[in-house]
Amino acid sequence: MAKFETRSPKNQRIDLVESSPLSSPITLLIEPVSVCSLKCIFCPTGDYSLSKSTGKFQGKIDYDLYKKIIQDCVDKKWKIKTLHLQKDGEPMLHPRYIDLCNLAGDSGVFDKIETTTNATMFPTMDLKRLAKSGLTRIKISIYGINEDDYLKNCRTNINFEKLVDKIDELYQLCKE
Repeated sequence: MAKFETRSPKNQRIDLVESSPLSSPITLLIEPVSVCSLKCIFCPTGDYSLSKSTGKFQGKIDYDLYKKIIQDCVDKKWKIKTLHLQKDGEPMLHPRYIDLCNLAGDSGVFDKIETTTNATMFPTMDLKRLAKSGLTRIKISIYGINEDDYLKNCRTNINFEKLVDKIDELYQLCKE
């Protein structure tokens, strides 16, 4: 069964008044990809012409730039509570997403590495590698309970049964 918990338990929170000035960031957010695999009616990221008209970058982070960011954190000897590998886009569209997770995990800089995904990339991913990638939390956004809901809400045809099966497969792999 899934585990439900508060995002920031009170006993793990930092009192910013007592901790100031901070010696390192508390969290780091890196957006691996700024586009999405869905075209949700409620989200501007899936509306490519709207996103483009704002001048927002549409694409993926360069792997060498990502490595430099992580190495800079190592060089500064930072201990960062959480790395968030997502923002507006679907992070797992990055062709080296698992490598991004592994690099961050192997760095020893981050207590937690988290992401939010719509899970639509799970059918094409090596879920065994993903389960061992260093991610400590995967939040999955679900936009319906069947194909019709996804077509209506996300303007995208998906195989809902396969999506659920792949989420369950990853869950089972993470339990091992």
